[in-house]
Amino acid sequence: MAGPVRLSDALSITTMVTVSMTVGAWEAILAAARTHHEDLVTGVADGLYDADKNAETIATLGAALDDVDQQPLPEPNARPDVAEQDDAQEEQQFLNHYTCPRCNHEWSDQWSAMCDDDCPSCGMRHISPTHSEDVN
Repeated sequence: MAGPVRLSDALSITTMVTVSMTVGAWEAILAAARTHHEDLVTGVADGLYDADKNAETIATLGAALDDVDQQPLPEPNARPDVAEQDDAQEEQQFLNHYTCPRCNHEWSDQWSAMCDDDCPSCGMRHISPTHSEDVN
């Protein structure tokens, strides 16, 4: 028998189409879910499991697997929203101005965020910008 699978995991199978993963990982998850479903059905038929206690799980998992079978496998590591996010991040640029509290060195760096930087003079780490300009 396969190990136990939480009902919440089984229900999330239909949403995994949108999750970035390799096709091999997706197929492994589906194979495990199918094996668990078959084990439950066989266990109930053989009297190993209580039919009343497992009826909802069997029905829900079976329906989820049927839904998945209607959908194509995801492309390997396909995440359509990532390209849009990358474009937005490439467009957003900030010129950050820093002053080191240790050595008073001042410098500016262009980043895609208003992030901390390390002092190029003395090496002090995690210095926040004194101010930032949107360069777009």
